[in-house]
Amino acid sequence: ECFTLNWDETAVKTKIKAVAGSILQVYGHGPDILLLEEVEGLRILNRLNDEGLGASAGYKTVVWLRGHDRRGIAVGLMSRFPLAGEPRLHDLIRQGSTKPKETRGILEVPLKLPTGQIFTVFGVHLPSQFNPVGERQQAISQLRSLVQTMPPDALWMIGGDWNITAREDRDWGLIENQMREVGLVSHQIGCRNCVGTHFYKGVWNFFDILVFS
Repeated sequence: ECFTLNWDETAVKTKIKAVAGSILQVYGHGPDILLLEEVEGLRILNRLNDEGLGASAGYKTVVWLRGHDRRGIAVGLMSRFPLAGEPRLHDLIRQGSTKPKETRGILEVPLKLPTGQIFTVFGVHLPSQFNPVGERQQAISQLRSLVQTMPPDALWMIGGDWNITAREDRDWGLIENQMREVGLVSHQIGCRNCVGTHFYKGVWNFFDILVFS
């Protein structure tokens, strides 16, 4: 599809302007830590930072790592905080296999806070609803393993597009039970009256979630 769509320089600049405008609506300069979904590469992420957001946004850390997604897209991160170590990409493993799934992996980025503490951010974009629930369940299992192996006093956050519907969560408890066991879920602690982040076919779902240590 990318070969037939118009991605000339004018189209790219238009998209950069639109995305940057959305980001800058947050406090006028964007959040301190920004996770981005379906990013095509580090080059376009740097262009968004340099041409769209500019120096006033103050994003000094820009991270994007290539994974196994057949379309070449992955999760990206931008932050005002410096790196505290080497970013890593954890492949999602196929259910019942040891082979990586051809989709977006889990991005792990350690950041150094002004206090000197290390804050580890995990960026996710779980398999879509086109895939069976077992694929998202496997990803949740990997996420739990990643944070459970960290020291008890570690500071971390998981954020992104989880692609888990409200019905699926009721049936399987992927967020309500499994992730709630290891961290604090954003809409359960800070937005109890919110109806969701994604509206589709008359139903609200919390696709976009933050989980905190």
